[in-house]
Amino acid sequence: KNYALTKLKEYLRRVTDVRNWKPRQCLATIPASTGPDGIANLKQIHSDLLQENIDSAQFVGKPTPVNATTKERMSEVLNKRENLCLYDEEMQQAPVVHFMCYHKENARLLTHFYLFLFFEDWRHDLWTKRFVRDHLRYVDE
Repeated sequence: KNYALTKLKEYLRRVTDVRNWKPRQCLATIPASTGPDGIANLKQIHSDLLQENIDSAQFVGKPTPVNATTKERMSEVLNKRENLCLYDEEMQQAPVVHFMCYHKENARLLTHFYLFLFFEDWRHDLWTKRFVRDHLRYVDE
């Protein structure tokens, strides 16, 4: 059984777009549109926010509305992460994206998804987070 699982992991790492996103270092960011313009827009917003040096404590008791601007929503969840993990053009074109779990490379996406995933389109953000909340369960058996 273990041998088969190892072979599957090795196969997935060879044939898929493999990313090692680290939730404490970056914000997983999905642009509202495909192509370079959407990515460039998110990078610019992120760069502007880093210059502003926003203190996340200012949002305690004053949450940002779900339909606020991209910049306002990103400023609330960025929380000192200096990088964006962008759903870039390469990922958008890939038939399969694989987020591996490999402890030797400190690769594991076990985190609070609602603080790690950021969709530029607030409607996609809201739908995805509600879907996960209402339909996905982790069962450790």
